[in-house]
Amino acid sequence: GAQKKLRAEGKCIYFTPVGYLDEGSDNKPFDPERAHIVKRIYELYSTGEWSFSQLGKWAKDQGLTTKPVRRKRTKTEIANNLPLESIPKTSRQADHKTMEYILSNPFYIGKIRTKDGYMDGNQQPLIDIALYNKVQSILKSRSVSIYYVDKDFYTYRRLLRCSCTRGFSPYQQKGINYYRTRCDG
Repeated sequence: GAQKKLRAEGKCIYFTPVGYLDEGSDNKPFDPERAHIVKRIYELYSTGEWSFSQLGKWAKDQGLTTKPVRRKRTKTEIANNLPLESIPKTSRQADHKTMEYILSNPFYIGKIRTKDGYMDGNQQPLIDIALYNKVQSILKSRSVSIYYVDKDFYTYRRLLRCSCTRGFSPYQQKGINYYRTRCDG
């Protein structure tokens, strides 16, 4: 349908991240209040000397907030036919989770999300690809997997895998061993 056509043309049909304004599927201009701060976040993180929490504090000091959004209506409000427009839009202050979301989002280099991954979009990139790739390599080098050496013995540990490649975790309940994986599969 229409969404497939818009996506094929490289148009963004979802809400853009912090730093862009939403003015229709083919018009995603930079946010004059936030775009320069987002760019600076990338530059600071690429030095390798900033953590998410330090960047979050810095961004909060710069006045960075998330994009204004409306909360969902409560069941009572829906039952009383309260119009959605009567609920004011609110923003939250930026924090370490906002930094994590910003730094790992390929939208800033001109890509849009599709169900198969990412493709080139029509929006103007805020970050150049070299800076984005440098930030991604720092993010990757800092992500640490934790392995526990003193785990109990279970017969099928590390043998069973889901189709999404996650391993099934053993757990015991009422003396019976069960295996589960935390995924959508």
